[in-house]
Amino acid sequence: MKITKSQLKQIIKEELGRVIVDDRALEGYSQEAIDAAKHAVGVVPYPQGGLIENEIHLYLQETLGLAPASDEIFKIADEALSVAGIMLGEGPDAL
Repeated sequence: MKITKSQLKQIIKEELGRVIVDDRALEGYSQEAIDAAKHAVGVVPYPQGGLIENEIHLYLQETLGLAPASDEIFKIADEALSVAGIMLGEGPDAL
């Protein structure tokens, strides 16, 4: 049986949806970072740091209205990238 890329992405999304992240693992992270990470992992459901980081930045710009070059966006994006690593089971410093 041959699986296409889109089928494989769908399978990965379904499997990741079953993974429950322990809330204690996300303690200390801001809600904005958690929300941005959830969005990014929903779009890119595999540990690809650059793609996830781009999705996080787009989310923060479009949803929170943060300036693309502001210090605040980079602070939240760094946190969100760590959260995404945790959500994907790779750890906070893996992406």
